[in-house]
Amino acid sequence: MVTKKIYCYVDETGQDTKGKLFIVSIVVVGKDKDLFQKAVEEVEIESGKRRSKWGKTNYSSRISYLKKLILIKTCKYLICFSKYKTMDFDLATIQTISKTIHYKTNKQDYKSLIYIDGLAKNKRHFYAKELRNLGVRTQKIKGVIKDENNSMIRLADSVCGWIRDVIEQNKNDDLSRIFRKAIKSKILIEV
Repeated sequence: MVTKKIYCYVDETGQDTKGKLFIVSIVVVGKDKDLFQKAVEEVEIESGKRRSKWGKTNYSSRISYLKKLILIKTCKYLICFSKYKTMDFDLATIQTISKTIHYKTNKQDYKSLIYIDGLAKNKRHFYAKELRNLGVRTQKIKGVIKDENNSMIRLADSVCGWIRDVIEQNKNDDLSRIFRKAIKSKILIEV
């Protein structure tokens, strides 16, 4: 059996809510990582979002970005997320990574390469140990310091912002409609 590599790009939002709402999102892609990354970068340009973080992107560019994103069909990808009411941000992030990888791999032979926005070097060992305790096979865990340089982390950031907007605004607007469509098409999975 061939060992499959899966790449996970992780971001979170909600530390400012003091435990009322914490969201972790993970972009998961396999061997087509480079192809998917190129497609995401093209969507960033076409939508007008460019390299901006979600919070600094205007509404029309957000909508364009999301609509184009869920139409990417050049390769398989998955975006998972979890919502929590907690102040234990590390544990919530680790749990979401574990649930996502178990969902994606379905007990296949795999190695995971995990990139986490803002993860300090001194926490890598802790994350690796905790993930192994949860049955996750890791090849690499790395912190991404400058998220603006990594389109996959920017995508995870955008998904966190998008989900948070949908939850906090509780409106039936374009963001909510695209959210429901992404859930229905199984591009976006709550784990």
